[in-house]
Amino acid sequence: MITGGKTSAGRTSDSCFLPGSDDLVSDIKLRAAKFMRGLQFDGLEAVQLVRYTANQTINLHYDWYQGTPPLDRNHKPYNRLASFFIYLQADCEGGETWFPNVTVERSVAGQDTNEKLALQVSENGKGFTMRARPGSGLFWMNMQDNIGDRRVLHAGLPVQTGTKIGMNIWVKKNLV
Repeated sequence: MITGGKTSAGRTSDSCFLPGSDDLVSDIKLRAAKFMRGLQFDGLEAVQLVRYTANQTINLHYDWYQGTPPLDRNHKPYNRLASFFIYLQADCEGGETWFPNVTVERSVAGQDTNEKLALQVSENGKGFTMRARPGSGLFWMNMQDNIGDRRVLHAGLPVQTGTKIGMNIWVKKNLV
């Protein structure tokens, strides 16, 4: 189920939102805000946990809203300025996060060839996958000048075996 109680063929994972009144959730949000020190934003959405088991995935999508944006508690329209995706559990094969349109310098992936790298860059440097590793994560900007950045199209590739649990934190920016 997604917003409005609808099902989505493109999203087969399980998810739930954490209560904002919980002390641990408040600490997580505070840490995210400190990470973004200097960035102008207008709050964080509810923290979401997501669990993927064998054959579960989320198809290519943007985190920013296309079309009519949602309203915050003060009835102001907003969009998702930025996103965090943190890997909490990764007892799995597969389940990488894939960004096909982001250009990455191959040197960013590191030089260690003895271990399977967390960041795998495509041969032409356009696109990368991030392997699920507990405690690691990604942060990216979704918007530039209140316009959605099409480079941040991404997907959660299918988990082949095991379980992947992640945490989404979406950063809000009012549009007026």
